[in-house]
Amino acid sequence: MVEKIINLLRGAWIKRYYSSDKRNPNIWVFGEWFGQKCGDNSAFFANYVANVDKSKELYWVTNKGVDIAMLDSSIHILIRDSKESRQLFKRAGAAFLGQGFADLSSKGYNYFSGAKSILLWHGIPWKLIGHDSSSQTNLLYKWYVTAYDNYFRTTYCLSPSVAFDEVAQTAFGYCEHDIIKAGLPRNRIFYDDQEIAKCRNVIYDKIQYKDVKKPLIITYMPTFRDTTSSQFDIQKLFDNDKFLDFAEQENIFVIHKAHQILSERGTLIESSRYNRLINLNNIDSQTLLASTDLLVTDYSSCFFDYAILNRPIIHFLYDYDYYKKSDRGLYYSQNEVVFGEVVTDIDSLVDAIITNIKEPLKYSFLRKSRAKRFLSYENSDSCRELKNKIDAILIKEKL
Repeated sequence: MVEKIINLLRGAWIKRYYSSDKRNPNIWVFGEWFGQKCGDNSAFFANYVANVDKSKELYWVTNKGVDIAMLDSSIHILIRDSKESRQLFKRAGAAFLGQGFADLSSKGYNYFSGAKSILLWHGIPWKLIGHDSSSQTNLLYKWYVTAYDNYFRTTYCLSPSVAFDEVAQTAFGYCEHDIIKAGLPRNRIFYDDQEIAKCRNVIYDKIQYKDVKKPLIITYMPTFRDTTSSQFDIQKLFDNDKFLDFAEQENIFVIHKAHQILSERGTLIESSRYNRLINLNNIDSQTLLASTDLLVTDYSSCFFDYAILNRPIIHFLYDYDYYKKSDRGLYYSQNEVVFGEVVTDIDSLVDAIITNIKEPLKYSFLRKSRAKRFLSYENSDSCRELKNKIDAILIKEKL
């Protein structure tokens, strides 16, 4: 706790030191995933702004060696924790983050107290996040959370749905007027048939299929566990003869993409003993989801994004009771939130895959019904809506 208090005091000093009204509203800074990735909401929104508004001076903050090939060439690159980045932070008018200020600096300090900062986050949660994920309830912890939010929280938070409005307030401490209601920038490609076709070609090249018949892509994209390093081994799916025969018959490839946290822990499964099972941990999630014909997941937020496409979703909840009670915990019961069939073992997973491949519209009504709550602000024009709202805020505040 002593270290946390020291960090709070330093955070308070930095926030005050960098507070300035001499900021340029046309300088916008972007970052995500602690500088380790480039392919989430911040990257998609940066590219959008680069293409529609040439008056903006855009900067991307990243660690050395990170693949930033997807970024528009007009976006300037800064190295995280560099002297140049901190100098720019003093002048920037807006900052866009995926996780928090740690996306832009290793200590996560608020260098943007005189600017407008926006948390884009990285998905609609089923699992508990932020303050909601802590089991502490004592007064000291509550004081710490209040102080932390004051010095380390962004000015605004993006919310893609009515459901997330509530989470933003309890998990991060935002007030209703701090919430910007618009769809997630990364989901814009799901409304564009040409972009979806491009994504499919990227994945087809990755799997290098040689049959005349185009493959069906099943993606397994689970989240991580807090209290255990063990994960379900998706290779067991191919040990099932019924699935193996069906995969050969329908030309099915299964793609496994692990969570970013597992990469940081060094627990990724990099190779497979089956030629129809491919690990693509370095592909960005939206490219993969856009190419996917059926998604298998658990508590990961990816199924909310994927539901925009109205394609089959199977929830493989083999550890539901444990995860709910002894791991991260969940905001909703499975009956409140699932977008498709729920299975708990390999045999039922195989049967569900076969059924949903043959009847892709079986749970279409359920998916559309759930989308009204969990995807209520999503639409094809969400990037424009978000940008217009930020521009309006900057004008109103006379930044």
